[in-house]
Amino acid sequence: MKNYFFYFLLIFQVGVIPLVYSQEPPQVNISERVVTRDGKTFRVHTVERGQTLYRISKAYDVHIAEITRYNPDAAIALKPGMELLIPYGKTDEDKTPTSYIYHVTRKGETLDEIAAIYGVSKESLLNLNPELNGSKPVTGQSIKIPMDYSGAIGFKPDTINRLPGQEFKEHLVAEKETLYSISKQYNVTIADIIEWNPFVQDGLKAGQIIRIGKSTAVPKISDFTEYRVQKKESLYGIARAHRISIDSLKLFNPGLTEQIKEGQIIFIPKKGASASYITHTASSRETIDKIAEKYQIDKQQIVEANPDLGVKVEKNTQVKIPVEKKVTLPETPEPVAEPPAVEAISSSNCGKSYKFKDEEFNIVVLFPYPRQKMAQGVKTKASEKQRFKYLSFYEGILIAIDSLEKEGLKARITALDAGYDPEDTRRLLNNPALKNANLIIALAFSKNFSLLAEFAKKHEIPIINVLSKKDEILVNNPYVIRAYPSADFQTERILGYLKQRPQKQNIVLVRSNKYQHQNSYNETKKSLHGCIAAGEFPKGCVITSIGDTISKLNKSLKYNYHNYLIAYSENEAFSINLLRNLHNSKDTLRYSVIGLPSWENMKNIENQLVANTDLHFVTPWFVDYTSLAVQGFVGKYHDRFNSEPDDLAMTGFDMMWFAGHSLMMEGKNFLPCLENIRINGILSQYQFKNKNNDGYVNTFWNIYHYPGFRPVLLNR
Repeated sequence: MKNYFFYFLLIFQVGVIPLVYSQEPPQVNISERVVTRDGKTFRVHTVERGQTLYRISKAYDVHIAEITRYNPDAAIALKPGMELLIPYGKTDEDKTPTSYIYHVTRKGETLDEIAAIYGVSKESLLNLNPELNGSKPVTGQSIKIPMDYSGAIGFKPDTINRLPGQEFKEHLVAEKETLYSISKQYNVTIADIIEWNPFVQDGLKAGQIIRIGKSTAVPKISDFTEYRVQKKESLYGIARAHRISIDSLKLFNPGLTEQIKEGQIIFIPKKGASASYITHTASSRETIDKIAEKYQIDKQQIVEANPDLGVKVEKNTQVKIPVEKKVTLPETPEPVAEPPAVEAISSSNCGKSYKFKDEEFNIVVLFPYPRQKMAQGVKTKASEKQRFKYLSFYEGILIAIDSLEKEGLKARITALDAGYDPEDTRRLLNNPALKNANLIIALAFSKNFSLLAEFAKKHEIPIINVLSKKDEILVNNPYVIRAYPSADFQTERILGYLKQRPQKQNIVLVRSNKYQHQNSYNETKKSLHGCIAAGEFPKGCVITSIGDTISKLNKSLKYNYHNYLIAYSENEAFSINLLRNLHNSKDTLRYSVIGLPSWENMKNIENQLVANTDLHFVTPWFVDYTSLAVQGFVGKYHDRFNSEPDDLAMTGFDMMWFAGHSLMMEGKNFLPCLENIRINGILSQYQFKNKNNDGYVNTFWNIYHYPGFRPVLLNR
């Protein structure tokens, strides 16, 4: 039995708050509105509350990847009222034929052994290689291996196969997950997963929900080893050294490209082929010389291994690459447990441990209760939504409380109605629970919060403001904590990100207006010079300033550098022109653009420009749906409330998560240590600084970009 107690108290000022507010997920109706963009036809779907990408993709019979390709904002957060472009009819992705990799057999190798290496059935190999039926593989023979396992089993794609009475779990597919990694997680075979979910034969997609039952067999594949890329290594060199083809590496490492970097982790099967060759699939206009250069071997070795090849190699030709002596990889220990939901760190200036778990804390949560009186007239769905607008904030707090309880938090949580009018708040200030609070978390309107902040100052109670962007709430009140980050720290966060880049950089400063961004522009320039002089950037980094003149752009870019453009612009026309000029520069240049937060709201920037210029966005909040923490939160929220969490739900979780960890680490008087505490949440990381000896403000800004039209977080 746990040696602590968790106290949970709800004080109701107006009626009773339902602990679980759930409803049936809304049906996804097919839109009849059709538009044409750039010669391609789309349906326009308007998102409703509770709808998810998965449900929308199933309704329209379109892959999630296709939806996010044309609607990249939907991959960050799906919001009611958002309009999505849904490709009309079957997409190119749906028409893509099954792809294969090739395995070169070694002497004495059997089909059973080959099937075990790749985790497919012997029957699937025979289906794809009918010439093997009734005969043994010949040494050096190339055998097709299905990359998506679609040739393995002939189930109908829209059916679910189950045994009588069999129980299933649901698994939400994460970004870069593979059938192999999921099979290892649940101790089932890949064939089992395909049998239970035949639709995965079309390819595994992030956001899919698949069923996992009880395994009918023990997996045949042994474990994988994590290989860390060394300095100046190429993917081709790694493939040859470890006796595995490029295609196989990409199969086991979704999203892997030839552009690898030092420190990157690549999964390599411990039980790999031991033949003297691996295969290389020739690309268009590839020659023996180019192939030899990629694998860093002598051209003559390839000629001797492939006597029938000419100087020019036809596209898709299977070329044998002689491999080195087999490498024995070190064992990688299994993880002891799942990663924590989010990370909490306290710096050395204050305690590193949770010294105050034995104390009990009083935490008051304030938010506008559901309205008790509906608008006059007929009750509508719109009025219902307005009534429960802020309830999801409280639901997110409940999820955080569940997790904090498991980590040892002892707390008395009191939920109070923050009210809609200042008069509501004045009545609330007489509640004794407020005076006894050790911390207040307030989702309140501006005038209401002013009253609450004065009360907190008078009684010396820390109070967290959830959504305000105003600096005024901090003035002359050292007890206010503002969660929304201050724009004053954008430059600091951008420079911190660039310092971590390993490349030699040419940092180009550009602005749309000489006067509008003069202070930020000059501050960044000064800080950059100071950091480079102090040796905080990689050796050889330089700074180039071009002001507001785009015509100087091409001359400012440098070869053999990674060019980072920091663009101070809220002018959409200027920003688009900058990106187009950069896109038209020479292909041999490497560049990235870092835009101000307002760039997220520029709706006319083409997705192609965003990807091709490696545009980096700076934003206060970012939800990384590939994160185990986010997936865990979404799953728990869905299980408890039968709906998808919105921004307010995630905000509620973060605020309670931050509050609980801060109190457990530093106790009731945690404010003096607040600047030395970092808390990772769902929406952001929280690093606070005291501003001008007034209140505390968050300093962390998230930076992300869109490689392959998918948002990827870079600095958290």
